[in-house]
Amino acid sequence: MVYAVSVKSMGKVTASASANSVTLKWSKVSSAMGYRIYMKNSSGYKLLTSVTTAGCNLTSLSSQTKYVFRVAAYVKTSSGVYEGKASADTVIYTKPAKVSSLRVSTRTVSTLTLRWNTVSRADGYYIYRYSSTNSTWVKCGSSTSAIKRISGLSAGTVYKFRVRAYKKTGETTAYGEYSDAFSCCTTPAKMSFKSVSRNGSKLTVKWNKVKASGYELYVKTGSGSYTKKADLTADKTGAVISGIKKGVSYYFKVRAYVKVGTVKYYSSFSSAYRYAY
Repeated sequence: MVYAVSVKSMGKVTASASANSVTLKWSKVSSAMGYRIYMKNSSGYKLLTSVTTAGCNLTSLSSQTKYVFRVAAYVKTSSGVYEGKASADTVIYTKPAKVSSLRVSTRTVSTLTLRWNTVSRADGYYIYRYSSTNSTWVKCGSSTSAIKRISGLSAGTVYKFRVRAYKKTGETTAYGEYSDAFSCCTTPAKMSFKSVSRNGSKLTVKWNKVKASGYELYVKTGSGSYTKKADLTADKTGAVISGIKKGVSYYFKVRAYVKVGTVKYYSSFSSAYRYAY
């Protein structure tokens, strides 16, 4: 004698996506032993996997790609496996991939040109700058290519940026994961000397302050080469040079730098200042 096996139909299946995965969820079907997940392809529906829980995470998917899934509850008996009516199709698009390798290609005293690796099939990118005043990220621009020039910045200032890709499908916009936050700086303003005064065999060299992490003072005599004489923090706007000799011409130049991590980014040198004793 053969008995009919009845399996209840599936209800609604919901989905959420990242760049390379989709999570499906549904309500449990009473008496079901498990669930079969199918993905639509060019020839129909392919069985991907079976689970015993009311949800699953499907990985190793392509970013910015349309996927169609359906789920069916099943029971297994000695005579075989029986499925109930499958759910309606669940359609979802995976998101754009995470932006990587955010970097500066060129910098000036008031601009930063940002570049990053292209995200395949993305329609464009949004660029965000961190506001320390409000402790929030603020959108500061967009681009349809993997480059953006940010202008109107202050000289010798450290900024923090992040970027994410987007993809538009009809009225819906899917956003990729934000890039890692990236700190960079504009070039410090060009330095200028304020005064040079002598006291005996010592010269006090002073310069005008600019926004920076520190200053480097270089000195040469006569037709010799410049050598770095001092590396000073930003609160110092002068240095004392000892051992000054009569009949010798001294030349000074100074530059500012901003330090980001362990790297120094320099201004252009000041005009040379000549002092003859």
